[in-house]
Amino acid sequence: MKRHHTGSGRRAVIPDDWAAHHAPVAEGTMLDGTIALREPGTVQTWSDELERNVATPKTPYFTGGCRIQALTGQARVIAVAEDDETIADYLITVPRDVEPLEGHLARVTAVDDAVLINRTLRVERVVRGTQRFERDIFCTLAD
Repeated sequence: MKRHHTGSGRRAVIPDDWAAHHAPVAEGTMLDGTIALREPGTVQTWSDELERNVATPKTPYFTGGCRIQALTGQARVIAVAEDDETIADYLITVPRDVEPLEGHLARVTAVDDAVLINRTLRVERVVRGTQRFERDIFCTLAD
């Protein structure tokens, strides 16, 4: 759908592909962290050292740059049977083509905050919509 300026006779102001065109600019701001996103669960892999199969986390489907924001004081809270429950402590922003699902895990592999390095966050909500140039993921600590 094109949006048109009202005073210039049907000239498109926002082209159909504006989100794809601006996505590289948004990705260029994802400098402060990297994560590895994966499905929950494990797979069995052979350990030469132990001479047996061992459970290892599933292989990440995305490893790359992101922005991580602590939502301290801004955490998303919902009421659950008379109690408030926090559903997001962190906002992670990744490139728009990354499509995690609720329940997936994000391992923080690089960040300036020592508290988060090598921590695992559980995806609680994924923001979806049209004309997006980045993807927002609301997470809680999983470990």
